Amino acid sequence: MILTTLILIPFISWQANSYVPYFYQGKVLPTNNSEVTTSFELLSDGKVSDISRKNIRWYLDNQLYKSGVGLKNISFIVDQFKRDDYQLKVSVDGVDYPAVIPVASPEVVIDNPYYNNSVKPGINLFRALYYFFNIKNVRELSHVWSANSITTESRANNPDILELEVPVAAVGSEINLNLSVKNKKNNFEFADDKINLNVK
Repeated sequence: MILTTLILIPFISWQANSYVPYFYQGKVLPTNNSEVTTSFELLSDGKVSDISRKNIRWYLDNQLYKSGVGLKNISFIVDQFKRDDYQLKVSVDGVDYPAVIPVASPEVVIDNPYYNNSVKPGINLFRALYYFFNIKNVRELSHVWSANSITTESRANNPDILELEVPVAAVGSEINLNLSVKNKKNNFEFADDKINLNVK
């Protein structure tokens, strides 16, 4: 009689509700105060095992967070002072299945469509792209655009769009374009970016 060992393969998935551009195809990372939803399954021979009657224990950074029979899903809010990744662990029948959930800082990127950072006299358009903010809409962010330390207004209805008017007299010079954004509901959630432009 040949005995076979049952091999169980854990499948842990998670998703965060932080904001990213619509075209972003990477993993959406949580930031402080983001909600994270996780799920757990055990696979055997490519099939989902029935763990509905097993006691499942969830740990965050080695601290028991929740436990329950058949508890395959949990949600939690990232601590507002969290500065490193979450060490997630799911324990079933005394076997631990670890995973890491990265915690990111909010980011903003000035989308520069001009080749070699070269702009011409007249109107030049720039767009802000936001990653990992706890917002639903960009209007929830306050924006400060500046060119060579002079505050420049963006569109009232589209604060993520800047129409930078470059005078003819600026040809041959450099413009330092800066953007700072902040969550209107959370002063600790902010980011900035800058680029140097050459006027040709």
